[in-house]
Amino acid sequence: MARLAFADKARLLQNMASALRFPDWFGHNWDALEDCLTDLSWREAPAYVLLIDNPKPDEDFDVLTDILRSSAESWAGRGKPFFAVFVDPGRALSLPELFRQS
Repeated sequence: MARLAFADKARLLQNMASALRFPDWFGHNWDALEDCLTDLSWREAPAYVLLIDNPKPDEDFDVLTDILRSSAESWAGRGKPFFAVFVDPGRALSLPELFRQS
């Protein structure tokens, strides 16, 4: 499991590269992120869970969710769970509430 802060695109990509120990060839762009998230051969695990803190609803968030969706579909096709969980205490996202900590 990796916990990542979503400050801006550059910091998010750097946080992902660091937390998931992306290879040196990671290009710090959206295409490279998708390539790495659908590979992860250097991080063998029975499942993958990303916790993304304080996401901001903007164009970068939209791109990120597309990449996460395609990565999850890729891993599902190989029978391996891949989840991204958005931790949004400020309720910046317009998502249905599925869990509330009491």
